[in-house]
Amino acid sequence: MTGRIRVGRITASLLWIALGILISVDQWSGGSQLLILLQWWPLILVCWGLEYIIFYILSRRKRMRFRLDIKGILTAVIAAAAIFFVTEQNQYLYLWSKVSLDLTAASSEFSEASGNRIELTPVSIPVDEDTDELTIEGINGDLIVHRGDVDKIEVRPVVWIDEIEADEAQKIADATTIEVSEGDEISIRPQTQTYGESNNRQPRINMEITLPEKSRLDINAQTTNGKVTMTNVEALRNIAVRSGNGSLIMRNLVGDIKAQTVNGNMDISSILGNVDADTKQGTYKASDISGVAKLYTQVGDVSLTSGLGDIDVNTRNGNVMVDEANFAVKAESLNGNIEIRSVSIGGDWSVYSAVGVIHLYLPPTGDYKVSGSNSYGTINTDLPLKVEKRTITGEFGTADHAIQVDGNGDLNIMRNSDAMVKDNDDQTIDPANPEETDASSNSGSPSTTESKNTTNTDEPVTESPSTN
Repeated sequence: MTGRIRVGRITASLLWIALGILISVDQWSGGSQLLILLQWWPLILVCWGLEYIIFYILSRRKRMRFRLDIKGILTAVIAAAAIFFVTEQNQYLYLWSKVSLDLTAASSEFSEASGNRIELTPVSIPVDEDTDELTIEGINGDLIVHRGDVDKIEVRPVVWIDEIEADEAQKIADATTIEVSEGDEISIRPQTQTYGESNNRQPRINMEITLPEKSRLDINAQTTNGKVTMTNVEALRNIAVRSGNGSLIMRNLVGDIKAQTVNGNMDISSILGNVDADTKQGTYKASDISGVAKLYTQVGDVSLTSGLGDIDVNTRNGNVMVDEANFAVKAESLNGNIEIRSVSIGGDWSVYSAVGVIHLYLPPTGDYKVSGSNSYGTINTDLPLKVEKRTITGEFGTADHAIQVDGNGDLNIMRNSDAMVKDNDDQTIDPANPEETDASSNSGSPSTTESKNTTNTDEPVTESPSTN
């Protein structure tokens, strides 16, 4: 009997199943799991190729004919793309806005905050009960967004026009307007008139935007050239902030944060949610982030204090400093020092510096294991860890969490004195049975055998560079 089958139907069916699962999860959790498609779409090609190989082998063993089901695959892919564009409009528009901002920045000249300063008429925007999204798009100018004692969204624009006389600047300001759309999605966009010899110079429009105290909106704020400051804002779910050239300041925010600037520093503090931030050239100063913190920069230092969730920090050229790391940590610098402090290890760590010194300050008790190495430099520790050749190892308690640290410079793994103070504060002494306190203080420490393998547990253990 001769069989005939179209190769690709199984792959198309798997894609339909994946779409259904991701949409169901999004509906149940209110998240954006469909974004997984942007990262894992090559699996469609892999599955299709595997399906082809399997049926090719079967066709040689049995009397079977097959052909590619291109129509079925294209139908599933087009449907997936359509569903993504409909359900993830915010992400799609955000990606498009990044491209449009880059094109605008490359083709325009920008007025500085000097010369002629002209205040425009403030704009009031009513907020309906169904309003759930706010989009702010600037071209050239700073954005300040905060909550205040107002019933409507209040916009106070100030125009700066340099390099021309006052009367000409007034004409440019008179032609400048703030375009607003109302309803479920509110948008605020300045409409400007270019000027200058090349007629390509953008006036600078700084906007202060005050939101009602009780408003909870998803916010997408961006400017091509300028600083963005956002404080005391509570979102329904997400806050997206971007500047083509300027620093970002975000403080006392509620919601998941996505921040990006091409050239500028970031100041992020008191965030109730996750943070995903990226700058090509700039430093980070971050603190008190309740969720996952992802901080990336190509050139600049990264400083994070009190990360209450998993931490992922990366810089190509700069130093990394993390204080009060509580859960999983991933820290990397290709050219810079790394310093991480923790009073309690609650997740796995991965630490790497290609060129630089690594300092880890760890609690003397807990449930974790250490595995480290370096190619050059010394290895120092005052913890009961085993130093041998260019490696350092040891286990504490049940060793539930792994700390992996590697580098090409000095490696220092020391006791965190803050953790010792915390342990003393947490201890309760029973006057009738003081031995219980002594016994409890030894819990979570390395085994006796491991301590004997350490040459000195009271003074730092140092391995000098090899002479080979």
